[in-house]
Amino acid sequence: MRLGKASGIGTVAAFIVLAGCGHYPAQISSRQDILRARPDENMINVSGLPLEDWGRLQKFRALEHLFVDQRMGSTINDEYLRTLAKLSLPKLRDLNLSECPNVTDVGVLALTNLPSITSLGLRGSRVTDDGLRRLAGAMPGLTSLS
Repeated sequence: MRLGKASGIGTVAAFIVLAGCGHYPAQISSRQDILRARPDENMINVSGLPLEDWGRLQKFRALEHLFVDQRMGSTINDEYLRTLAKLSLPKLRDLNLSECPNVTDVGVLALTNLPSITSLGLRGSRVTDDGLRRLAGAMPGLTSLS
């Protein structure tokens, strides 16, 4: 592909994507999205995915970053986290559950089954200080908590 002279934002954006800096999270909101997505996705944004399809996230064994869209935040509860914690996601290191008000100590403690997590976003959840202490004790690799 010949880029030639930079002729505007489109050319710059094309160059960034070709250089590998333009990867955005795969948007996952349905079973069909999971089927269409590449199994080597390392970053996904979950929005509106029903609980019964969360087990299908197992497809993404290379997953490193999982973000829950804030529009889905009020739907996410401890049962979603228990389902996620049952999956084998050995590379998952960044889990953002910010603005998920129905997440409690019970749900986050289930995440100890995912020891590769080093960064966890819990702003806006109902996780207590005691829950955070217990989580930190059970996940020594956890280095960032927000």
